[in-house]
Amino acid sequence: MAVLFLSACAWANRNAHVEAQGPNTGTIEVVNASPQHRINVTVFREADECRGPKVVSMFELTGGKAVREAHQAKLSMLLGVSLQADLQAVAGCSAAFTVPFQRGDLRATVGYSASEKACQFLIESRVGAEAWRPADNVVRKKVLQAFMQDGPWCGAQ
Repeated sequence: MAVLFLSACAWANRNAHVEAQGPNTGTIEVVNASPQHRINVTVFREADECRGPKVVSMFELTGGKAVREAHQAKLSMLLGVSLQADLQAVAGCSAAFTVPFQRGDLRATVGYSASEKACQFLIESRVGAEAWRPADNVVRKKVLQAFMQDGPWCGAQ
């Protein structure tokens, strides 16, 4: 297990998200709605097949964080929940989504409902000082690859 964890850390460091600079950027806010569980959030520079992973959050218990990302026609992200807070197991659930990101900001809320035994994902958007609202045209994608594998990570559902 230690080798897997160290491999995951090395992979995440190699693929860490780098803040976008310039005027055509927005914020991607990550919210952990289940702080007793660790969350994983990865954004992809190539949205259609989820290539070019950039890790925003990996095995974090934190309540939330925000990163700057360049606006683009669409952005894909992989959201996941690890159900063991002590990292002794990688059981959990994940889902990939593609969403338009041409302006404004995005917020991804990731959580787990013990009563429903299911992960819960919510992607919201806003422009300027608007209130957050469910993002338009969110497409759920099929997760194709296991964590840290080469090749496309997602495809059509």
